[in-house]
Amino acid sequence: MTGKSSPALRAAFAGFFAMALAMGLGRFFYTPVLPPMLEAGRISASEGGLAAGANFLGYLLGALAASSPRFSAQRYRWLAWLALPACGVTLLLSGLWLGFVPFSFIRFAGGVASAFSMIFISAIVMRIFQENDRPGLIAIHFAGVGFGIVVAAMIVPLMTSGGHAWSMMWYAAGTTALVLWLVTLTLLPASAAGSEPPPQAARGGTSAEEAFSTAFWALLVGYGFFGFGYSVSATFLNTIAKADPVLEPAEPFVWFAVGLAGIPSVWAWNRLTTRIGLAYTYSLACVVEAVGILVLLRHATPATLLISGATLGATFMAVTALGLAKARSMATHKAAAALALMTASFGLGQMIGPVLAGFLFENSGTFTLALTAAIAALAVAIVLTLLSKRLEV
Repeated sequence: MTGKSSPALRAAFAGFFAMALAMGLGRFFYTPVLPPMLEAGRISASEGGLAAGANFLGYLLGALAASSPRFSAQRYRWLAWLALPACGVTLLLSGLWLGFVPFSFIRFAGGVASAFSMIFISAIVMRIFQENDRPGLIAIHFAGVGFGIVVAAMIVPLMTSGGHAWSMMWYAAGTTALVLWLVTLTLLPASAAGSEPPPQAARGGTSAEEAFSTAFWALLVGYGFFGFGYSVSATFLNTIAKADPVLEPAEPFVWFAVGLAGIPSVWAWNRLTTRIGLAYTYSLACVVEAVGILVLLRHATPATLLISGATLGATFMAVTALGLAKARSMATHKAAAALALMTASFGLGQMIGPVLAGFLFENSGTFTLALTAAIAALAVAIVLTLLSKRLEV
């Protein structure tokens, strides 16, 4: 391993484990643990959607806070070191049941911690990739999300087979997250800072070069619709399977399918980007995800459930990564702010999605309307992404 590649590779694997912690567990452990909580009568489907919405609201507000100029590049490292263990602590606290409102506040705090972790760790490692001319290593960084989802998918059936209640599942997830934090600590290069270049001398006003372009705003809004579109199945996929006797046999395996498909997804879509361009790759990934939802909606079988899970895992992390990379390239003068705004837009969309889905399910007894809305949102995301490409020319 050369001296040039070593810092970048170490940063990539540090990002891998950090994303497994903050996203795979911190954000997405809720999906496989929700059915045991519903079965125990701890919460209802609508409350489950509200708790997910609280987590996504925390993610949204955390992303907005991260765009503050107070959080300079020099502070990214210690902010990440505070946010990463906070993700683990909120997982542990989620196993304590003091009532629905305290539980929602804990999930809210977990969302804030996840947003801070994702933004600041991504800013750090993407800067290292840039300095070492290793942009392709972003695939390793975001593959950590899929790895974390696989770990989350293992915890629930293992704990269930041991006769443990849902609360112990949260404790196991929190303990695993803190171990991943220690691994990240040992891997991230000691010299790692942030993604912003040194600030230029103050100038009056904001130049056209410094302002976000119209193309950026179109990409930003489309990213929010994508957040809505993916979040319905990302929150309720296991619950959808549990609620249908036909699908229930495949329920223990669907979250594995999501995680396993997600691990190579960024690498695979990134390769396609070099051939057809980011906008078309991004749009095609949204099409694949929408088709996965439509297949399950039209013909619900264990096989189509697994297909839907695989298409979800194979696309949502890649679109997330490609969207952030595109935003960063469109606003290199304030990259962290661009990442934070994109994450906020994404967070708003995914906050609305599960809340709406939970209420629609309680009122109709089916997820059909929610899944249909998810497909429509993905269609809007495609249109806005292609519009962004046209405006950028």
